[in-house]
Amino acid sequence: MDGRICRVHDLLRDLAIHEAEKINFVTIFRNHSHRVTRCALLQSDSDELIKHIGPKTRSLLCFPYEEYTRIKINSLNFPEFRLLRVLEIRKVRDMEIRGLEQLIHLKYVAIQECLDIKLHIESSLGQLKNLETFNLNDTFLTENIELIGLWTISTLRHVRTPRFHQWVLPFNADLRNLQTIGILHITEESYKHDQFPCLNSLRELSLEIEKTSDGIAPILGTMSCLLSLDIYCDEMPKELVYPTALPNYQDLQCLHLNGTWDKSVSLEARLFPRHLDILELYNSQLGQDPMPELGKLQSLKTLKLMGTVLDNGRHMICPTGFPVLETLDVCYLEDVYLLRVEKGVMPKLKYFRRDKYDERLKVELPPELQHIIPDYDYNS
Repeated sequence: MDGRICRVHDLLRDLAIHEAEKINFVTIFRNHSHRVTRCALLQSDSDELIKHIGPKTRSLLCFPYEEYTRIKINSLNFPEFRLLRVLEIRKVRDMEIRGLEQLIHLKYVAIQECLDIKLHIESSLGQLKNLETFNLNDTFLTENIELIGLWTISTLRHVRTPRFHQWVLPFNADLRNLQTIGILHITEESYKHDQFPCLNSLRELSLEIEKTSDGIAPILGTMSCLLSLDIYCDEMPKELVYPTALPNYQDLQCLHLNGTWDKSVSLEARLFPRHLDILELYNSQLGQDPMPELGKLQSLKTLKLMGTVLDNGRHMICPTGFPVLETLDVCYLEDVYLLRVEKGVMPKLKYFRRDKYDERLKVELPPELQHIIPDYDYNS
């Protein structure tokens, strides 16, 4: 498991819960209960309910019953749940978590979309020898935690950490089985690629680059199995947006670039992998309209352009191409005043998203696309 969400119809969900409770597989704690269960789902805001979860519980899930509400639980003392294999906590605030490193049977840990979490690690996370997934995505920790021990776990497959917590990989780590990293902080020291850990099995990678250098390309060059790559930086390394760099990743399906492009680099279709499915460009500040070149990407199904894309207020015109594009997202554009799609372009387009309150952006679609209703972003 790597943190993906499966959505089901509410009737199917109710049936699944009913059957699971009938065979005593799962107990949902909305009030006091003393049942022995392998899987406990905590949906109440009462600290008292924690005391009624049995020590033989294998899976503990803690998230609100109603969407966008938050459970308030002051603390979890995990040495009481030594048999836990799965721990998932969502949308919780002001919680202290202790003893996580003592749960030696843990395989899956996800603490996501939480606020002001105090995660106390008294000793090394390296004690969790069975751990496969460690996910802190979109969680705000009140202080940094020590992750050095985490990188010594040979079973580790998926790691997701919050942005703005500057964790780096130790050079001597054995991470040949790791498939997902997000977000990895890259410093100047990391550019010594001859000392960089072996990441031959990596499929998904998110990088936050501290300073540009010509050393980042050789590091990425060792990751031949990449399917998804996200890069966040103030200035996009020039050697990445160059004809000899990204096209080498022929299996790359998803590419997210957040940062200003070098003014000397001209955006061309040949800069990108031939079979790219998803392309997201944020705050690129390009000196040209990207649409004529991006339209040449024959496999592109999703295109997102956000932030300051063109550097100056200009038009984006789609004259040809985009033969299989299904989703076009142009939210948060700060410097584009006209988006025009010519006749016969984007014949497969199904979804179009834009700012609801952006009155500057004028969109002109050909007659065959007039039936598409924009999916507005209400947060803009």
